[in-house]
Amino acid sequence: MENQILALLKQMNEKVEKLESRVGNIEVCLGRHEELLQQLIKTTAKNPEDMTALRIETNQRFDKLELADRKMSTDINLLFQEIQTNKRDIAQLKSQ
Repeated sequence: MENQILALLKQMNEKVEKLESRVGNIEVCLGRHEELLQQLIKTTAKNPEDMTALRIETNQRFDKLELADRKMSTDINLLFQEIQTNKRDIAQLKSQ
C-alpha cells in the first residue's frame, strides 16, 4: 500500500512539475506580449505626431506653390498686357 501511495505521490509530483513548467512558459509569453504591447503603444503614440508634422510640411509646400502660381499668373498677365501694347504700337507705326 505504501508503494502505491509513493507511486501516486511521485506521479502527482511529476504533474505538478509539468504544471509549474507550463506556468513558467506562460509567464515568459506574457512578458513578451507586455513588451510588444509597450512598443505598440509607443508607435501608435508617435504616429499622430508624425502625421501632424507631415500635415504642417504639406501645408507649407502648398502655400509656396500657391504663392509661386500667383507670381506666375501676375507675370503672365503683365507680359500679355505688354504684348498687346506692343502690337498696338507696331500697328500704329505701320500705318504712319
